Amino acid sequence: MVRVVDDTGDPVEDATVVVRRYRVGPPPHIETHRFEARTDTDGEATFEIDVGKESVMPLMMHGVPQWGFEVCATAPGYSSAHSSWLVVAPQDDRHTVGQIREPLVLVLSPGVDEECTWEQLDSP
Repeated sequence: MVRVVDDTGDPVEDATVVVRRYRVGPPPHIETHRFEARTDTDGEATFEIDVGKESVMPLMMHGVPQWGFEVCATAPGYSSAHSSWLVVAPQDDRHTVGQIREPLVLVLSPGVDEECTWEQLDSP
């Protein structure tokens, strides 16, 4: 779940929230998945993300892929807001990879309508 609020803390209804998953390394950086949802009256967008299963072998010639996620929120009359994080699993906590324990909150500031300002990546 992602919550979108304005700079006073009020929920922003009908904002577009986009989550994308991308390969950080080894290069090239490629966007592998994209999910989109709209916020409800409470400013909340809910996602059920399924990226499938992947198999990687340690000591692969070009390295084991690392994944990152970016989330962006846009709404008419606001500047966009985004957040990103890298998925790195501690040895004893692999079952929680990629999970956010608290709701992610993005704050939109009044401004011009703006698209997501993240880096454009190739798709597979």
